[in-house]
Amino acid sequence: MEAFLLTDDLCGEIHTLGDGNKVFNFPMYVGAAQTYLSTLGQQINTAILNKSTEKYMIAYTYFGRGGWTQQTIDGLRNLKTEYDNGTIWVTTASKLLMYNYVTKYLDYTVNGNIIIINHVNCPLAGGNYLPTLKELEGITFYDDHPENLSIVYAGETLTTTVNETDGVNKSISIPTTRLQPIQLPYKARRIEKDTISSNYNPLLTSQPQSMEVHIDRQAGDNQIQFLESGEIQITGRKNMFNHVELPLFHDKISISLELNPVTVLSSELAPIVAVYWNKNNWAGLRFNGNDNKLYSIRRVGGGSEITDELASFSQDTYYLINITTNNRYILFECDGNRVIFPTLTDKTPTRLIIGKGNGNIDNVNSLDQTLDLNIGEEEILIKNILIEKSTSHSSFKANCFAENCFEVGG
Repeated sequence: MEAFLLTDDLCGEIHTLGDGNKVFNFPMYVGAAQTYLSTLGQQINTAILNKSTEKYMIAYTYFGRGGWTQQTIDGLRNLKTEYDNGTIWVTTASKLLMYNYVTKYLDYTVNGNIIIINHVNCPLAGGNYLPTLKELEGITFYDDHPENLSIVYAGETLTTTVNETDGVNKSISIPTTRLQPIQLPYKARRIEKDTISSNYNPLLTSQPQSMEVHIDRQAGDNQIQFLESGEIQITGRKNMFNHVELPLFHDKISISLELNPVTVLSSELAPIVAVYWNKNNWAGLRFNGNDNKLYSIRRVGGGSEITDELASFSQDTYYLINITTNNRYILFECDGNRVIFPTLTDKTPTRLIIGKGNGNIDNVNSLDQTLDLNIGEEEILIKNILIEKSTSHSSFKANCFAENCFEVGG
């Protein structure tokens, strides 16, 4: 069933409030379907979007309920394509309402090749409304020769765009400002003891995403906190592990994040960033607290862990870490240090692991029970995690060697 509004006019009905003020009134949606994120794809499928190209559409959705489905992801990707192609204008609800209001009640005069915008005849207040330049964005006039026209408002000649025919005629428009992506720090929220829902962007990959939290059960469940600053804070005693895991779905991936080894005491349970295939094959970087050295670390084919010293590091300092993978190599970069491994299997890496404790990277709770779990508190901060499907990594091995990259393992 439909749970969206598709109409020729959002300003069709005027409603008088109890205090005498008047507002435009329109239904949020028609029908009674669930309006969750999981069903958004039903409301923006291709057939419905084809109907919306000559109408106003508001897709009423609770983004905080339901999960990412493939249908929703496909629908949003298709909508982006239509937006990029100029077929559908995607904007905020308030911007769409203002555009409808201005176009419906705009008062203008034509003097030769000059279109003069006067005001908006406001039926709510019974007077004239002078829109801002932002509120005039998108206003369009059809003409056989729009290239000869200009638009003037408040004595100023406005910047305009000439458009080819859209099936009606050629036109001249006041250009719109493209919506900019919202850049948020990585944030997440606990919904179960060991599961996290997050704003990790599923449009970057082919499947919905999730984040998992793995903690030492002997240490309680307050070791991983999601701070208002957008940082993930991981704390724990020297001999305890805890980490977050994010799924990976492609063999060509670009990963970036910032990690701050605030207080590090241990080695085997020190901060680690690792790309993981399975318990026998993984590779990463480790911040060793025993000597304040950054190491590359890997396990291949179930053998012993192999480490190579890269550089010294300072505690309580943020380090930018970049990881690039293709079907042949893995490149790790941190603070000017670069190390490259051959891929450990012929399959796609399954997880990115960030946290404390490669000694328990598989979360099997098999720590030596003779270890003292009360020695020294360690702290790690993580922020700005970004995982993207990569499209052009065929040459990074050659570039790496040209810059004296350190190669290990083959």
